[in-house]
Amino acid sequence: MRNTKRACLLLFGIIAGTFSIKAQLPAYQCELRNDSLLTSQVYEFDIYLKNTSAVAFELGNFQAGILINSLIINGGIMNAIIIPGSSHLNISQQPTAVIFSALDHCVKVASKSPPDFSGGSIIPATGSGARICRIRLTNSLPFGSAKPNLSFNFSVFPYNTIVSAFDRSSHLNVNITNSVSHSTNNLNNPLLNGHISLYTVSGSGSFCAGSPRLTVALNNSETDIVYQLKQNEVNDGGEVAGSGTLLTWSNRNAGIYTVSGRRPATYQVSNMAESAVVVMDDPTSGGSVTGGTTISLGSHTDTLRLQSQLGDVIIWQKQVDNSGYSDIPATAGLTVFQETPLLSGTWEYRAIVQNGVCLQAASEPAVVVVSAEPVTRSWIGIVDEKWNNAENWNPAGVPGEQEDVDIPAATPFMPVVTVQGMSCRNVMIHTGASLIIASGFALTVNGELTLE
Repeated sequence: MRNTKRACLLLFGIIAGTFSIKAQLPAYQCELRNDSLLTSQVYEFDIYLKNTSAVAFELGNFQAGILINSLIINGGIMNAIIIPGSSHLNISQQPTAVIFSALDHCVKVASKSPPDFSGGSIIPATGSGARICRIRLTNSLPFGSAKPNLSFNFSVFPYNTIVSAFDRSSHLNVNITNSVSHSTNNLNNPLLNGHISLYTVSGSGSFCAGSPRLTVALNNSETDIVYQLKQNEVNDGGEVAGSGTLLTWSNRNAGIYTVSGRRPATYQVSNMAESAVVVMDDPTSGGSVTGGTTISLGSHTDTLRLQSQLGDVIIWQKQVDNSGYSDIPATAGLTVFQETPLLSGTWEYRAIVQNGVCLQAASEPAVVVVSAEPVTRSWIGIVDEKWNNAENWNPAGVPGEQEDVDIPAATPFMPVVTVQGMSCRNVMIHTGASLIIASGFALTVNGELTLE
């Protein structure tokens, strides 16, 4: 009776010990991730293993059968290698043997012998875990345009995936394989050698500084392509995932905009068609009109000149005695203007200017006083000898055909006529003064010429 009790106690201890051993086995997550098409014929991916439990995970051994979409083989001959130095495992456990079975469309990563006591790799429970290895598949032809669709295989045929842990308490290599602990969620799974559709970039135009900027658009996009906007060939912001519809980038500053499309996890990049040229216009400056003077009714104004403007002349305008400005026909684009006013009074002449798409602006006007009585202009010659320089007369302005001229002595320069079309009414030349008419030119005197 005593022996029976002892046997039962021993049996219970063995059972309890077995439960204890099973309870100490780790849980894990095994993932395929970081796949990338490096060239049209080279494709790589990683295998990672992570401890997802509070129990220490000493790796026993690992082997994997990974199925692949047969369409990517595309009639070529494919081989597999393990990238040297890619494994985080102890050297003795790093996988070295891998083959691709064309018959089974399966990548087979061979197992290694289980470790001696405490010689296995400790699988971390942080980050992504430990990388088992990185595998490179090379095809003799460009891969077919299809997705790899990698998946773990757990059947004996064509090759099964096995994960085991080394149990230090029993010194046993325990198979802990669990198909639900294997994932391909972090694969890019790109479309290999897929054509990237070319869409058109638009949005060219101008905006005024300080106003809302323009929007650049791509007229369509693909959902598995990311798009990069570039300003003057430099990346502008980050990549934008395609939506299958129009893409827009708002509030763009001045520059030449292009867009490139990239298929993630591949070498493929294509420039989209066309470009958008965005121009920023500075605010319009109307400038000012020079040439204001006093003239006699029936005389020409001085040459009115627009200066210091920013923008193009839309039209010239005039008004008399503050009656309101009216447009002067056929003056678009002119920066000089001259006419014979039809009425006496105070005339104002200005130009309407616009720079690009900015608001129009009016120049400061030139004021021309038109006298009903003939005006007498005295030569002061303070600039040069030119008769036709308005600044050489007082009041300023080139004499008109109904205006009298007085030429005193002792001025810095004496007048010389060197242009055609000059005229006046009466001329008085004082003692010591002179008037020269250059050879080939004439001065029309509509009244009397008097020499003092």
